[in-house]
Amino acid sequence: KLHRSAAALLSTAALLPVAAFVPSASSARTVSSAITTPTIFVPRGGGSGDDSNSNSRNKNSVRRNMIGSILDLLSGGGDYELVKPEDALPGREQKMANIEGSRHYVLGTDMTKVPDGHKVAVFANGCFWGSEKGIWRLPPAGGIYSTAVGYCAGFSPNPTYEEACSGRTGHTEGVRVVYDPSKISFVDILRWFWEAHDPTSGMGQGNDRGTQYRSGFYYFDDEQK
Repeated sequence: KLHRSAAALLSTAALLPVAAFVPSASSARTVSSAITTPTIFVPRGGGSGDDSNSNSRNKNSVRRNMIGSILDLLSGGGDYELVKPEDALPGREQKMANIEGSRHYVLGTDMTKVPDGHKVAVFANGCFWGSEKGIWRLPPAGGIYSTAVGYCAGFSPNPTYEEACSGRTGHTEGVRVVYDPSKISFVDILRWFWEAHDPTSGMGQGNDRGTQYRSGFYYFDDEQK
């Protein structure tokens, strides 16, 4: 996991609203039995525009959930269950704006593009900061075109970071990957995914506990399936 200073630096690099430029939700499928909803993938910080009223309504419930999560962790961990759709936070319609032409801070690539001949996949294997760094460093150079962190497979549209961390949106942290299959095989990326985390640990990875850290993989074509 990255230190806070590094995470703050990277937030300008790879924090984009993936829902704005990935294939439609209906085209992404999951192999995780814990996830039963179409993929919704949005960035940390959620939507743009005035969502202060929504944040005010949800602030107290989010605070209570976060305090409960801290107490569970101190006592050895709690029992985490995926929120029911009818109990999920309402979210919002607004998505993050002004992303056209945004470039990946580390790779220098256009994060809003999927170049010809490239493919997309989404991986969820714990805290997305460490996962993203592991993926963009995969050899050879140029195999990974871009990465972006966000939230997927939840019920609340365009959640904020605080809402997703509360466990009341149903999302899991994930990394959207655009890669060049002529330079790096999907099998090599998938091998890294399985080796980089424990998919049998349930709702969490290591000390990170909660439904937002559950394991998942979202495929976009039959070859990936």
